[in-house]
Amino acid sequence: MVDFNLLRQRIAEAARRVVEGVRTAHPEQQFYAFALYTVDDAVGINPSMNSEEAYRDAVARQTADEEHTKWLISNGISPQASLLGDHRWSAFDWQFDCAESERFNAVNELINNRGVGVYDARDPLGFEKFKAGAMASMVLALNDVIASRAIANRNSITLFCSIADSEDAIWFEEDSARRLNTATLFQAFHKERVTYISEDSATDEIAPQSVRGLYLAHLQAAGGVA
Repeated sequence: MVDFNLLRQRIAEAARRVVEGVRTAHPEQQFYAFALYTVDDAVGINPSMNSEEAYRDAVARQTADEEHTKWLISNGISPQASLLGDHRWSAFDWQFDCAESERFNAVNELINNRGVGVYDARDPLGFEKFKAGAMASMVLALNDVIASRAIANRNSITLFCSIADSEDAIWFEEDSARRLNTATLFQAFHKERVTYISEDSATDEIAPQSVRGLYLAHLQAAGGVA
């Protein structure tokens, strides 16, 4: 079984070192976002950062790609919404995705278990509890990073967590961003990202046995994040 308190500590320490390392390596960049993401089986966690300069480069590349712009329009997708929803906020596509990711080696050693995760296979909800615990630990760890003041300019840097190629991605991004940011930053993220990746971001009542229900229970048991 995973010691989620230890996982939270390791994630927080790794995240602080990533932020420091990336900023030190790129002092000319104005960073506006930092994210953590996992995969659907939660056997690894990666950091990602992006800067205004990198985003402007992405905008220039897409604007110059006339065929892609035509494809977006033909599929009913606003090019501007695509720039914001994907290029500005998709942590998997950022220029500094996985920068300094070796800082997360100790984190991933704790949860990987040769690619199958660390959970009680005898428990019918063993995997769901493991996944929910890992996701909650990511959010709690970023809250600890905020509390330590390791991330300066909190009014201009958006933090959130995500999960790649998963039906849990929309609510996880939305919930983590709401908990970790000022109201102003969250509102911008919700408008530009959440509404882009989901036609209806309203949350239905979730059964207690779902990953989301277990995630919320884990946050509450750990003292939560407002």
